[in-house]
Formats: sequence, structure tokens, C-alpha cells
Amino acid sequence: MSSIFEPDKSGINSLGGFSYQIRVFAYHLIKLENNMQLEFEIYEDVSLSKVDEKDLDASEEKFKSILNNSNGTTAIQVKRTAISKDVAQKILLNWILLEGKVTKISRYILFTEESYGNKDIIFSLSCRDLFNKVEETEGSKNSIIRKVKDLYDGDYECFEKVYESIKSKYSFEEKKDIDEEIAEGYKILFKRDGVNDKIVYYQRIKALLERVTYEIMVCMGNKEPYIMDYNKFMKLTERISIEITDDDPIMDYISFKKSCAIDTKDAAINKLREFKQLNLCGLPNKLIQRHLIYSFYYNHFQITYTEMNKITKIENIEETAYENYEDALLDLMTKGNDTPQNRLDNTKKRDNSYASNEQIKYGAIVHLTKEGMGDKQISWKDEE
Repeated sequence: MSSIFEPDKSGINSLGGFSYQIRVFAYHLIKLENNMQLEFEIYEDVSLSKVDEKDLDASEEKFKSILNNSNGTTAIQVKRTAISKDVAQKILLNWILLEGKVTKISRYILFTEESYGNKDIIFSLSCRDLFNKVEETEGSKNSIIRKVKDLYDGDYECFEKVYESIKSKYSFEEKKDIDEEIAEGYKILFKRDGVNDKIVYYQRIKALLERVTYEIMVCMGNKEPYIMDYNKFMKLTERISIEITDDDPIMDYISFKKSCAIDTKDAAINKLREFKQLNLCGLPNKLIQRHLIYSFYYNHFQITYTEMNKITKIENIEETAYENYEDALLDLMTKGNDTPQNRLDNTKKRDNSYASNEQIKYGAIVHLTKEGMGDKQISWKDEE
């Protein structure tokens, strides 16, 4: 899974850093009531050995959401980008397979973004023309169209009944701005009017998206559907509201860490000065990754506090971090054991009362090893 952390605004614009699929899923979570649940899963015909977050939008038609309530089951297909005739046909064929399942589908929704100007072409082929196309296929036995062919085995009457049933339960939904819909939809759950700074409200939404993304990726990796029921959803939103407040407006470290995977073989990571400096310490790959996550977590803290105009706290953390480095360097040089790893370890051991937790303290230290830090740049090994 790639990192979904993006160093951008902490307000509504930053929701764009999340998969559109995830945002649509979050939008439908708002509709949950008692005894309801929302599922996210891969269609049965799709074989994915490894699912990355970017796959959620790059291969939208391979995934579906299922909303279950006392009135029935709703199948939701998300397609943000342009809908071609081939994609429309694939969506319909998937629904034809679904309609034949034991679970009865009461509604079919194709959910898309207004800006792409998509037309409703799901039923552009008549029932007879689609049936003929299915019958003529010689595709792989594992393909959707071949599965439909095998299921109906030339029975047009049965096929027509399913086609017309789906058509009668189908709706085409466009949203102009999904982020605005989310921002408005969560105002009660995340107590928008109960916080002094709206950034705190958006941080709560982001924390939910982070958590849902992580849990969906875990389930997809295990080839299991992801299920969020009403009780679980209410407990999660309440916990997020308790954890992210005006006094402490960033998500907890463990939640951030789960959503932030780092590949140290990535060329972009290798180019970072902070990576190069950690590498000089002789740390194993796992510890380099962890220290980079500390740095990204501090960056998340830094952006949030900057937007809340709490610059002094950031300045105090970084000033103390650099002074700790200076003290550590002098101590090591005096004792004659100045090495890159000793510089890192000795600096980390020193107190920084301005940092609210150890991860922010460590993150500030690694952050100061970046390029462009000026006279407060930290080096675990001096550059020649």
C-alpha cells in the first residue's frame, strides 16, 4: 500500500489525497442506520494478487459497494472517469451475475462525478443485442461475459427477465463535488459546530478516511470483503471525535503509521537527504522506515498547527530539537565516540517538553536533517 499522506492543506481540499472510491464509500457511510451495514469488495471474476490503493481508482469497475438494510440490498458501482461502452457493458454484466445470486438486490446505482460529463449508457445495448453478444463470445471461462454465457446457457427468456429487472431498479447518480457532500454530511457526527477551529473538523474526517482506507486494504489483501456496520461506524466516529480536539488536533500515531507505508527502494525516497543521513547510521531497513514515518508524522503535525496559526509551538519544538543535537554532539566529541548512530541515539534521548509525544519529538529531529534547513540543519554524519 502506498502512503496516502499528502503534505497539503488540512481542510477540505486535502480530501483529494484519498481515493475517490474511499470518499464515495465514506459518503454512503453517512446513510447507515441501526441494523444496516456497508460492504466493499472485489467482484468474483477479478483476480488481484496484490491490491494497492491506486488500484481502487485505476480499476474502479473491479470493485463494488453493497449497502444492506431492512428494505433490501443496494449495489453501488463507482466510476469517476469517462464511461466507455465497454466499461458500461462490463458493469451491466457484473450486475447480471449479481442478480442471479441468493441475495436479492433491490437497487443498482452507478455513481459518478459530474465534471466528467458521463452519459447514462448502461443500457445502450438492447436486451436482444447484449444476449447475442454474450452468446457469440469465445472468451476465457474466467471472463465476466463467458460466466454470463454459461449461467444462462442460451435461455433468452430468463436473461431478458434479469435484464429488465435490473433496469427497473437502476439509477444513475452524479455528484458535483463529493468532498463538499462529505463535509456537509459529517457535520453532526463530527460535531463541526462544537470545535473552535474548522481544521479540527476536517482532521476528524481525514482520520476516518485514513482508517477506512487501511482496513479496506487489509481486507482486499486477505481476499475478504470489508464490512462496516452501524454500531462499528458510530463507535469509530465517536472515538475519532474524542481523540482529535482543539487542544490536540492531529490523529494518533498508530493510526497514522498504519496508513503510511514507505518503500525504501523507491527512487523518490532514496533521494531524500533524511533517508541518506539515516542510512549513514547503519540502521536496518525497518528502522529507517520507522524514522521516516516519524518525520512524516511531524510534517502532518507541522502543517496542521501552521494552519491553526500555532507557529510558536513549532518553532519551540524545532529550536529545542536542534539544541539537543548540539548538546549531544558536544558530549560525544568530548567522550571521543562521535559516530552517526551515536549522534542519532544521543539526540533522541534528550527531552523536548514542547513535543506532545515521543514520535513528534523524534520526527522533529529527522525533519531537521532535510535539505533547506539552513543553520538548523542536523547531520548524523558531516558532509565533506
